[in-house]
Amino acid sequence: SDPAPADRPLIDRWLLGELNTLVDQVTQALEAYDTQRAGKLLSSFVDDLSNWYVRRSRRRFWQGDAAALRTLHDVVETVTRLMAP
Repeated sequence: SDPAPADRPLIDRWLLGELNTLVDQVTQALEAYDTQRAGKLLSSFVDDLSNWYVRRSRRRFWQGDAAALRTLHDVVETVTRLMAP
């Protein structure tokens, strides 16, 4: 019953777009054995996630907004998988 990504608010779609970019860039870095670049990309993304998205969506989380919760879940799961290839 979670909303499809295309039906989510703009802030959620922005974060999912940034996540897709991150996946591409980290994958390229790891395929080139450039773990330092991959780590920097992940660190920068997590910083934006916690200092920008979560802070601006805090009220949505408190209200139990399904779109916000699903977006955060998808992002955290994907970032965790990228950090443990």
